[in-house]
Amino acid sequence: MEREKRAASLPLGAGDGYEDLTLHLPETHPVSWLWELHRAEHGAVAPCHISLDKGAEGVLAPGTETEELERLSRLLADAGRARMLRAMSPRGTLADLPAGLIFFLPRDGMSAWMLAFPPTGRGQELTASMLLRALAEEKIVFGLDRELLNRLLSRPDRYFHLWLIARGRPPAAGEDGWVEECFPREVPLDFPDGRGARVDYTALRRICPVKAGEVICRLIPPGTGTQGRTVRGEPLPSEPGKPAGLLKGRNTLLSEDGSRLIAAREGHVIFTGRFFEVRTTLEIDGDVGSATGNLNYLGDIHIRGDVRSGYTVRATGSVMVDGAIEGTSVEAGNDLMVGQGVQGNGKAEIRAHRHVYARYLENCTVYTGGDLYSDCVIGCELYCDGHIQVTTGRGAVIGGVLRAGRGMRAGSIGARNELRTEVELGGQPYEDWQRKQVLRELDEMERAEAEAARQPDSPQVQQQRADLRLRRAVSRMRLDRMDRRSAQDRPADKTSPVTLTAERLYPGTVLSIDGISRAVERTMDACRVTLEHGRVRFSKEEGGKDGVGANP
Repeated sequence: MEREKRAASLPLGAGDGYEDLTLHLPETHPVSWLWELHRAEHGAVAPCHISLDKGAEGVLAPGTETEELERLSRLLADAGRARMLRAMSPRGTLADLPAGLIFFLPRDGMSAWMLAFPPTGRGQELTASMLLRALAEEKIVFGLDRELLNRLLSRPDRYFHLWLIARGRPPAAGEDGWVEECFPREVPLDFPDGRGARVDYTALRRICPVKAGEVICRLIPPGTGTQGRTVRGEPLPSEPGKPAGLLKGRNTLLSEDGSRLIAAREGHVIFTGRFFEVRTTLEIDGDVGSATGNLNYLGDIHIRGDVRSGYTVRATGSVMVDGAIEGTSVEAGNDLMVGQGVQGNGKAEIRAHRHVYARYLENCTVYTGGDLYSDCVIGCELYCDGHIQVTTGRGAVIGGVLRAGRGMRAGSIGARNELRTEVELGGQPYEDWQRKQVLRELDEMERAEAEAARQPDSPQVQQQRADLRLRRAVSRMRLDRMDRRSAQDRPADKTSPVTLTAERLYPGTVLSIDGISRAVERTMDACRVTLEHGRVRFSKEEGGKDGVGANP
């Protein structure tokens, strides 16, 4: 009893916050007196152990431990006092009392605990019938630990021990609803790799055709959850899952019950980043020239012939050209696919906000926010935020300036006659160019506004000023959007080292990685070029000796 004596001043003394959820009863407590009486009658007995074991996860609601321990203490004091009064006969001798049971249920009814008092005098020991009768009277019917109850009758520590005999079932919330997508968000390309591999650029189609009335995606409803139950069998309602929603894009409609997104017309499915929409394709059976004029289309364009010099093509979606592009301007809001190639004659300007696929690129300027794939690049100026891949077909890069944000792979770079070929890796070349364009536009608009301010006031001048203010606001929004996107992409760039790999590098080639440059002075085969510790490093892709380039 030394422990109980030390805790006499702490009737609930389980330490600060009742960390072990155990009641340490003083000698004067009625239950302590009953235990001492039991020991006096039977000699060595199991120690008193009263604990709301926190090791049984979920037995007590979080934050209620102290309150429940205090309720248990009051229950034991009252029950022990009543048992003491019954145990002492008027003549001062022990009354013949059978074993007694008390039950403790937390306020939420999700668990049931039992403590048994031993018989006194010639009273009856604890029996199964006593247990069943007491459980029925307390209406404890659900989640009973029957294995424990069966073993309890023969355990030497069955008395003065708080047992967890039943646990309720908490309600389980239903699963959230979700959207089942019947079309992929992006169509993967099985693009061959390796020099000499043949690519049919006319067959590249990164689209998912859809017919009117076809289901694009459907709602999977949320689950209703599983009803809970207390140890007394009382039902506990469950929370249903959160429903998902369908965002309706262009040329789509919702079914009458709102559970399906359906194509409103024939076309192809595009995921915009927020929702699916159906885009139609403008089909040009021949060339873009005098018969068609310039093209400016809200959607995708499929040109089965060539794009002739002097005629521009603009599309908010993808542009597919089965033939060639001559000295002109073509812009795609998505991908640009050129079946033959671009023969620019120094006049072609190609821009794609995503990827560019072309059999060859010659004497043209290309801007792309994604990756660039080609069999051959000759005398071009490229601005590419992704990877430049010139590994199929001839796999040759000859002359020009190529800028790639994330790296480059090619069969050969440069030429035997040491034609100057510049490769710059790192950064965001396309976005940097866009930013310069926007800043240039802002400067021009500020000069135009200053000029308009000097003119006499008139309705025409007022309209000019309003137009300039609107255009300036739009340009500043574009600039802010580019800055935010650049800040988001920058951490990813740091984790991925920028590299160049080539089967052959010729003299006359100048390589630059993150502003650190080095010229190739001799023909090198199977090269891998990286930036290590501020120095451009050449190494063999497979075996061979490494060479470290000195910085200029």
